Amino acid sequence: MFEINHNYELKQYSLIWRTFIKFCFVFVTAIFFSTLLCAQSNTLPASGNLGIGTSPTTS
Repeated sequence: MFEINHNYELKQYSLIWRTFIKFCFVFVTAIFFSTLLCAQSNTLPASGNLGIGTSPTTS
């Protein structure tokens, strides 16, 4: 009974850890792409029509 409970807690912990790593990875990727799109919209006005992260600056 204790082993099953311990394994369950381990699985829950690894799941939370994996979700945390995925969230950090997505967060960093989103910041990177938003910075990339901002740089593109500053140099190329045509890329502002994408509407991804550039709508607050163009409006």
